[in-house]
Amino acid sequence: MGNVIESCRHWRIPGVEFADDGDRVLQLKVLHAPVDSSEGAFLSWISEGDSVNITDLSSGPEIEVLSWRYSEQSRNARPSGGERPVMSKEDDVELPPWPEQRCFSVHHRFWHVSFPTKPGWFGILQMASNPEQRVLESLDVDTEASAAIAAYARKFNLQQAADQTHDAPPAIKVAAPIGCQIVDSGLISMFSIGDAVVLYVLPCVQKVEKFIFNGAEAYVDVAQAFFHFVALSSGGKELAYDLQGIETNDGDIFLVDPALLKVNGRNAPCADDMVPTCGPFLGGFTGGLEWGHFQALHSRCSPLCRVFDPHRAVRLGRGFTCCGN
Repeated sequence: MGNVIESCRHWRIPGVEFADDGDRVLQLKVLHAPVDSSEGAFLSWISEGDSVNITDLSSGPEIEVLSWRYSEQSRNARPSGGERPVMSKEDDVELPPWPEQRCFSVHHRFWHVSFPTKPGWFGILQMASNPEQRVLESLDVDTEASAAIAAYARKFNLQQAADQTHDAPPAIKVAAPIGCQIVDSGLISMFSIGDAVVLYVLPCVQKVEKFIFNGAEAYVDVAQAFFHFVALSSGGKELAYDLQGIETNDGDIFLVDPALLKVNGRNAPCADDMVPTCGPFLGGFTGGLEWGHFQALHSRCSPLCRVFDPHRAVRLGRGFTCCGN
């Protein structure tokens, strides 16, 4: 972990003053840690069953983008077609409207937090805005996307590394989500004992960026290649969306609270029998995504895409089973 910390960019938080009142402490009990150590995950020192104290809660600009997912205006804010670099005219498509899904509709709040015994580490606390959503059962749902995407990241990193003859390429790591329950609160006006929350730990304090969101973000090769990889390796049944986090000086990306959209089945009695119907979709059998969601967010390939899809087969009409073919 030391090398990771050294490769982080130094970033100061402008205009944010942390509280130094010792009573403003949240004590958490770790109940759910679904992500195991792997090449696709970034784990901290925290384990299931631990008690964790966090302090210095703030909602500064370094985590502002984490809440953009819940704004339809933010999800659809992107440059017009003429301003986007694409592989060809046929690849230039507009981003279709997003369907209503839990990852969009169940609003969460985020705070930057500190650990009294681990200075320098970047903690992010996530909690549902609606108290009725802060139940322990929600921890499984709120962490499952990170666990699934960490598994994809492991495969992606191993494949990319195996193709390199010299230096290892940049890697994708998912900050392991830590499902917790509040057991003591020095901030009773905001947090209640018994509330379920999710904690993320990053190796250094740095401004969180969007890597895959609405097509307006800066093009980052490794993030774009990973987005492509998930769609291809899932057979068109899953799409990694809202890839956000920090990028180190070495080019490694640490993701925080990514979303995973799953295929919308057609005439399927159960999830295992789902048939792709024009794009990935998260849960249920109504509504869904269009192929344009993939194409609009990945209109041209990164050089890293050639490792697993040299002919860009993952596109409509070129051998990719995304529309019931």
